[in-house]
Amino acid sequence: MTPEHIAHPDARLPIEWYAALLTAAAELCGDPALALTFGAAVRLEDISIVGLIGSASATMGEGREQLNRFARLIIDAEGAPPNMLELTRDAMGTWFQLAPPIFAAHPMLTEAGFARFVCGVTRAGLSPPHAIHFKHAPPSYRDEYDRIFKVPITFSSDRNALLIDEEFLAIKLPPPNRYVFGVLEIVGAGEDLSAKL
Repeated sequence: MTPEHIAHPDARLPIEWYAALLTAAAELCGDPALALTFGAAVRLEDISIVGLIGSASATMGEGREQLNRFARLIIDAEGAPPNMLELTRDAMGTWFQLAPPIFAAHPMLTEAGFARFVCGVTRAGLSPPHAIHFKHAPPSYRDEYDRIFKVPITFSSDRNALLIDEEFLAIKLPPPNRYVFGVLEIVGAGEDLSAKL
C-alpha cells in the first residue's frame, strides 16, 4: 500500500490489504488482540456508510438486510456469497453467521466484526448474543475474548456465528432516523457509487 493508494477518499482497496494491515498493526504494537480492541472501540458507522445505513434502520432485522444489500461496499472479495451476514436456524437456535470465506481465512476480520457488533448492541442497551462460535482455534490471548464478549465462546467451530433470540430481529434500534436512512440509501444506491462496485 502506497500513499497514492489512499490519496483519494473514495478509493477502494482489496479486503486482503485491510486484513494484512490489521496483522501488521498487531505485530507493530506487540498486541495480538488488537483486532478485538479495535472492533470494541470503533463503531461501523464511524468508518463506513454501510454502518450509517444500518444504524439508521428501524429494526435489527432491517439493519441486517441493509448490511447485506450494501455488503460489497465493505467486502467484494472474489467468490464472496451474496450475503455477508446470513440468518440460519438449527436445533440450537437462530444465528447471525459471517458467510464470506475471507472471514475464515483472516480471523482478525471476524474478531473485529464480532467485537464491534457485540459492544455496539451492549452500548445501545440491548442484550448481547447468547453464544459466539469461531472457526479458528483458541488464540494465545483467549482471556481477551472473555473480557470483551462476556458470553460462552466456542473455537474450532464449523461457523463464525452469533447465537441470538429470534425476537432480536424485531428490536427497534434507538433512535431510528428514517430521514437519514432514506438519504443514505439513495446515496448508497446512487449511480456514481454503483459504478465503482
